[in-house]
Amino acid sequence: MFIQYKTPAIFLGSDDIAEADRLFVVFTKKFGKLKILGRAIRKIKSKLRGGTLIFSLSYIEFIQGKTYKTLTEAIVLDSFLALRKNIYALKTAKKIAEVFDFFVRGQEPDLKIWKLLLESFNALREKSSSSSCFLVYYYFLWNFFSILGYEINFGECSSCAKRINQNFYFDYQTGDIFCASCARKSEKKKEIDSQLVGLVSFMLKKPIDLVLKLEIPLQRKKQLKEFTQAYLNYLKSLY
Repeated sequence: MFIQYKTPAIFLGSDDIAEADRLFVVFTKKFGKLKILGRAIRKIKSKLRGGTLIFSLSYIEFIQGKTYKTLTEAIVLDSFLALRKNIYALKTAKKIAEVFDFFVRGQEPDLKIWKLLLESFNALREKSSSSSCFLVYYYFLWNFFSILGYEINFGECSSCAKRINQNFYFDYQTGDIFCASCARKSEKKKEIDSQLVGLVSFMLKKPIDLVLKLEIPLQRKKQLKEFTQAYLNYLKSLY
């Protein structure tokens, strides 16, 4: 006799397999990240199709099969329809899902990640301009890094442990922050503007509704993008 498992789940990706099956990547509230098989779900008459739209929140039931966990029920709780209809929001949700899928490997529940995903998708639905989606993405990334245990300590130099108030230097090979004096010993370093450090710190300390009220100049956006990408590349090198 199969045990029926039940949990809220966010659908983050899928791959078509066999003739009419689909393998979903979901993040569940109770069990963490799972791969769940929807049998014959690509058939028009499938009762499960409506509850498995990508980036939707659904209440699902599944059983553990020999090879895959198999979906037996999927009831939509929130379709995030506005998100999927807006090109900026949809692209941002896809980027969030890609980063999530890369870093979250095992089956382990994490309520902080669960809340961050829902918070980010809610924001993308409500604020879907290009500028707002930009802020949601970087808010998600830096808070996601923090939850995973990779929050950067901007407060002190990684080498001498002295407090840094300005002239921050980032080593994109080691992921460390140095003061100006210690940075001379690092070949792969990049100076980080103190205002950019303040922006990242703001994203980590303040709720997303306040972050979305920020008006960031184009040059600062470029700096945020470059710095975040450098740190993201460093973190990926650890996996």
